[in-house]
Amino acid sequence: MKRTALTILLLTTAVMAAGFEGYLGPKRDGQYPQVNSIGKKLWTKSIGTGYSNVTVVGDALYTMGNSNGMDTVYCLEAKTGKTTWTHTYRCSDGNFRGPRCTPSVFDGKVYTVSREGHILCLNAKTGKPVWESHAKKFRCRPGRWGFANSPLIHDGLCVIDIGRIVAFDAKTGKTKWQTRTDYGQAYSSAIPMTLPGDKTVLLTFPARGLVVLDPKTGKALGSIAWETKYNINAATPLIVGTNRVFISSDYDRGCAMLEIDATGKVKKVWENKNMCTHFSNPMLHKGYLYGFSGNTTKTPPLVCLDAKTGKRTWSKKGIGDGGLIACGTNMIVIGNRGTVYLAPFSATGFKATQTLKVFNTKPCWTSPCVAGKMVFFRDNPKSSKTATLVCYEVK
Repeated sequence: MKRTALTILLLTTAVMAAGFEGYLGPKRDGQYPQVNSIGKKLWTKSIGTGYSNVTVVGDALYTMGNSNGMDTVYCLEAKTGKTTWTHTYRCSDGNFRGPRCTPSVFDGKVYTVSREGHILCLNAKTGKPVWESHAKKFRCRPGRWGFANSPLIHDGLCVIDIGRIVAFDAKTGKTKWQTRTDYGQAYSSAIPMTLPGDKTVLLTFPARGLVVLDPKTGKALGSIAWETKYNINAATPLIVGTNRVFISSDYDRGCAMLEIDATGKVKKVWENKNMCTHFSNPMLHKGYLYGFSGNTTKTPPLVCLDAKTGKRTWSKKGIGDGGLIACGTNMIVIGNRGTVYLAPFSATGFKATQTLKVFNTKPCWTSPCVAGKMVFFRDNPKSSKTATLVCYEVK
C-alpha cells in the first residue's frame, strides 16, 4: 500500500507540475529533443484499435483504444507500460476502427474526444470524470471517418473543432464560446499563433479551409477557402516563421504557404501540388518542409520542399505513408508497413542512418512520440481487434 501511494503521489506531482502536453508536443509542431540512435525494445502492450498517439507527462503515459464497442482512455507507466488506471465508455469503433484523438494533459486533467463526439475531462491521477460534454449538444455530427480532433488547452480554455469550434472552461466544462458557423468535417486540430505585434490567434483547418479566430470570443478574423474531395483537411497547420502558415491536403489538392497579417487576415504566398498530405503532419527544419505526399493506398513518397518557394528538392519512394517527427537534427519516420527510419534532415536527399523493423503489420499511420529517453510507436492493423503500443529506448 505504501509503495502504491508513493507511486500515485509521484505521478500526481509530475502531472501537476507540467505545462500543456498533447498531440505532436506542446507547440503541435512535432519538434522533440535530439535523438541520435534507437536502442532496445523496453515493452509492448495491447491497447485496442485506434489511431491515437501518446501523451507523456512525467512517468505517466496517456492514450486511447477501442475494444468490443467500448472506448478506453489509458494511463500507463511510461517506463514499464503497466496500467495505472483506465476509463471506459460505450462508443462504436466505426470505419477504420477506434479513436483518433490524442489525449491532452494540463493542470492535473486529461482531455479527450471520441470518434462519435464524447468530450471528456478526466482527473489525471485517478481517471475519474471531472466534466463531460458531447458534440450533439452543439448540433455537430461526425464526418465520414468520425471526429479526429485533439483538444487544445489555451489560456484557461479547452478548444475543440467539431465542425463548430467550441471553447470550454478547461476547469469546469462551461461553454465559453462557440462559432456561429459550422465549418464542416473536422479532422485537424487547433493551434495558437502569436502574430507580429504580440496578438495571439487560433488557427483551425476544418473542411472549408483555414480559419483564424479570436481566442477570447471565437470571432473569425480571417479565412481562406481550401476544399478537398471528401472534405478532408487532416494535417494540422504548420507555423513557419513569425507570420506564415503551411497547409497541405491530399486528393490532388496540394499545399500552400499563407501569410497572416496583424489583424488576422490571410493571403496566399504560393500554392502548388508538390506535397499533398493525406493526414501525416509535415515537419519544418531550417527553412525546409518534410512530409509524405499522396494517398496512403498508393505508397506515396516522402518529399522535401523549400519553404520559401514551394519547390521540391527531393523525393524518396518506398517508405509508405506513416508518420514522422523532428528530433533535433534528425527525423524519425515510421513507414506504412512498420519499418522505422532515423535520418538526418537534409535538403539534398534522404539517407537513413538506422533502420528498424518495429511491426510486421499494416497500416502504421500513428506518428512516433519521444519522451525522455524513450520513443513510442503504435500500429493500426485493420485485420486485428487490437493495436500494439511499443516503447524503445533512445540515445
